[in-house]
Amino acid sequence: MDDKNIYEKAYYYEIDRIDKIQSRMSVPVSILILISGAIASMMPDYFRLKDKRLSGIVDVLFILLILIFIISIIFTCKFYWPKKFGYIPSWGEIDKYKFQLNKRYNNNKKIVEAKVEEYYIEILKTASDINFGINDERMKNVLYVYIFICMKLPLLLVIYCVITYIKTL
Repeated sequence: MDDKNIYEKAYYYEIDRIDKIQSRMSVPVSILILISGAIASMMPDYFRLKDKRLSGIVDVLFILLILIFIISIIFTCKFYWPKKFGYIPSWGEIDKYKFQLNKRYNNNKKIVEAKVEEYYIEILKTASDINFGINDERMKNVLYVYIFICMKLPLLLVIYCVITYIKTL
């Protein structure tokens, strides 16, 4: 297998990963929306029970929940606003480059074809490297969002239970 095929496969693999990683983020975003709704629905009870709180436990848990929620939002934003992906140029641009090479090398087909091949391979390498780095960073952001969601859910449940218990006092 020649270099061109290897680099084309790597490039298209990374392009495919962009879509797969994008689809992995839909569930955490939905969960974040549900958690924000749960926090918003608990806020009135949290402030209404100010004098009945159990020695600041609810305060600490609620502040921790809000902090973890904000960190999750930060990683979600980092996921959706990455650096610019690498793409191969249009065939028109490659043809322009080929036309310039034809002028420079007096229409020597072997040299021009070799140079165009080198140019194309270099573009594939560069784009694949850029996309690989961005995809890895985006996967880390997805992982962090999942981790922080897993931290938030039990905390949210505990706060809800404590607020419900305090309301019954």
